[in-house]
Amino acid sequence: MLRCGENYLYFDTEEHLKRFLENIEEYKKFRNLQIKEPECYYIHSKRLWVDLNQKEVGVSKSN
Repeated sequence: MLRCGENYLYFDTEEHLKRFLENIEEYKKFRNLQIKEPECYYIHSKRLWVDLNQKEVGVSKSN
């Protein structure tokens, strides 16, 4: 999962997320996405949000 401002984008695989981040402007144009720049992503196995500079943002309290 990727957070872009108030929007959350979900991806099937980590590879899909990486491809999106590598070509974000192309995806935004192709899908007509009106989103802010990505801020952080969620690592489900660690229940952890990480910003795009690899710093821990916070641990999720949900299961």
